[in-house]
Amino acid sequence: MNRGSEILLVAPHSVNSIRHGVERPADAGTGGLAELLGAKTDVSVLTFARTAPSWETWNTREDDFTRILRDQLGGVRLVVVLQGMADRHGVDICVGLGPDPSELTDHASKVLLRAFNGYEASENFPFTGEPEYTVTSFTQKTGPATAVQVDVAAVHRDFAASAKSGVRAVARFTSALTSLQHHLGSD
Repeated sequence: MNRGSEILLVAPHSVNSIRHGVERPADAGTGGLAELLGAKTDVSVLTFARTAPSWETWNTREDDFTRILRDQLGGVRLVVVLQGMADRHGVDICVGLGPDPSELTDHASKVLLRAFNGYEASENFPFTGEPEYTVTSFTQKTGPATAVQVDVAAVHRDFAASAKSGVRAVARFTSALTSLQHHLGSD
């Protein structure tokens, strides 16, 4: 949903996808989390509604998601790519800066990590957002917007298993997104 904000929250793995002929299961809960955060903070949101078609590279990818993403990149300054990660990585949240970080990505990372103070939070570990197939890399290379990749442990996305943990994560994300909106509005 395009709310006209300077932040676009993207959940690229909210449904199963196929890349290089291999099906990748959805990052459970990321789509719903993105939609909830968008509604609470009035930021724009892009998620999948059906299985993503098979694709190899961004240069050859042509689907509704890619078209909408490209269309929205000109109207936003920051893309926050919300993804899931397994709890086995040992961190609750990871902020990946991508292949071409900027002052804004560095600021966004600091805001997100500060919002998750008290959690096991990391920057660029275990995921950097650098591989060329990531939305983070695509956004930074396409411009004019920049992006950060935020990987969230399963325990903070599974409201059925742990509503308390999920509610706390939503509150932290809401705080971070609100702070980032204020920062972008003051530039």
